[in-house]
Amino acid sequence: MKALLQSCKKSILKTSFVSVFFSATIFVSMILCSCATNEFHRTPEQFAGKVLVGNFSLRNMDFDPFLVSDFKDILGLEFFKSGYEVKCESSKVGEEFNGEKISRLCQKFNCDYYVGGVISSGEMGFLLDREMQSRVSFKIFSSLGKKLGEASYSVDKSFADRAVQRDCAEAFVSEFKSKMGSPRK
Repeated sequence: MKALLQSCKKSILKTSFVSVFFSATIFVSMILCSCATNEFHRTPEQFAGKVLVGNFSLRNMDFDPFLVSDFKDILGLEFFKSGYEVKCESSKVGEEFNGEKISRLCQKFNCDYYVGGVISSGEMGFLLDREMQSRVSFKIFSSLGKKLGEASYSVDKSFADRAVQRDCAEAFVSEFKSKMGSPRK
């Protein structure tokens, strides 16, 4: 009986040591492999223009109540990084705006451009052969409510991924700046 108890103690000690070693290895791996970024951008001496990031409708089957507001924040940061003064308009998600309402909002916020649009995503395919597709359509208006242009961004990933949102915002702002220029030259 005593030999059996000694054998059990050794077995438990070995198992505990392996468990602790394995847990420590996972913890160290998580610390070494985790990634984080931090950015800081200063207000420029002179803005390239004023942009009102307006309403974006969300068309998907997932419940993500913060997707639109997170994307608007990311888009606003990209405009700011490119030298634009940014205002974010907070309307109900999905609310449609016409030229007259956009003109009033731009006057209220003293903005040169209004940017809004639609975010849509969904899965395509059958059973195991399914693919995620996301698309953002942008509409660009002048401060007078006149439609100046449209753009779109498509990707075969979920738009809930913040890296996808950032890539979309970077691509759009880059194109916006090259096509629209600066009203303050």
